[in-house]
Amino acid sequence: MSEGSATAVAGVQSTAGRVRGLLLGSLPDELLHGGLLLSVLFLLLAVPHFIRGGAEELVANLVHHAHAFTVLMAVSILGRTLPLRTIAAFFFVGLFPAVFLALLVSGAVAGVVRDDRMLDSLLVPLVEEGVKAVPLIAFFWLSVRRGWQPSITDGVVLGFAIGAGMAIHEDGLYQRVYAEGSGESLLHLIFPTLGSQSTLSRVEVNGFYHSGWGSLIGLGIGAWFSLRWRYRWAFLLGLGAFLLAAFDHAIGNFIITSLGPRNLGALWTLDLEGMLPVLVVLIGVAAAAVGEVLLLRRMAREDQLLPGQSLQAALSGLGPTLDGLLRLQAARNYSRARRALHYLVWAGRGTPDPVALDRQMGRVAAPAGRLGMTLLRWRPDR
Repeated sequence: MSEGSATAVAGVQSTAGRVRGLLLGSLPDELLHGGLLLSVLFLLLAVPHFIRGGAEELVANLVHHAHAFTVLMAVSILGRTLPLRTIAAFFFVGLFPAVFLALLVSGAVAGVVRDDRMLDSLLVPLVEEGVKAVPLIAFFWLSVRRGWQPSITDGVVLGFAIGAGMAIHEDGLYQRVYAEGSGESLLHLIFPTLGSQSTLSRVEVNGFYHSGWGSLIGLGIGAWFSLRWRYRWAFLLGLGAFLLAAFDHAIGNFIITSLGPRNLGALWTLDLEGMLPVLVVLIGVAAAAVGEVLLLRRMAREDQLLPGQSLQAALSGLGPTLDGLLRLQAARNYSRARRALHYLVWAGRGTPDPVALDRQMGRVAAPAGRLGMTLLRWRPDR
């Protein structure tokens, strides 16, 4: 082989490797992407079953959840630390494993508890909200142990994703659309996934469904893991969010089986007629989004190790080339890692510590991707 041919082959192999790195990343990323592709295959195989009575319900469900997801992503854009592939993974966890696990556990419990009313109104909500909470807790715990602190809004988005998967699967089984859509009220413009129990019980009761309950649980778990080193009572936020989601779920199931809230008494008033979880999520997400922006700005002012990057600097010189895409991915990874490290330092120490930040960056650099290239481009000015 001539020297020119060898150089050409080496160039092609280098380009192929860079494309592979851009699309897949490291080995753990490859495994994650492989799992996502397998989940997509399962979804495609399940589509005929979901649309056996017509595709309108499935399409409407996807549109409603995509609308609410877009709103949450827009609100949390300045504070999130997680890539889309992680959010997609949680959606597929809700779409298949969470549903199957809930059915398995509920079936086992049903063999012991013969009272259908108690099973539907109490035990099933605890099981179904539990299968949302466990993956979220495991993810936050493992992430923090590995030096990556997700934000509170990360928890909201992940909770919404796992709940959306469960909602779409369950509605597909029952051939229904629980959500009312975006045209019912101003609140439905934010949460078109808000639904009415009238689809099953002929009783007009607006409230959350699986994606909303998942958002509530994610909000509580995100707050718990963000504040637990500062406040000993922070675990109550996660526990309270879980119990509120299960409580609202139980009330919804009771209304369905009883054809109305007339026997709920004070519990119905306490739940604000299904609106208490909705208000908690609205207020909590708004407070978390604003608080994260203010916290990140404060940490950025005091950070002497990791420089910030303006949008103009991040986009300068980018174009529809492989180098441009790699640089854009590096800038995106750097921004997410910087946020996660700022959250970690604030949550664990209370004040920025450049030495601790340097140590944590060393832990995060490998899974975060091509941070080294970005760090060479953006250096501290002081």
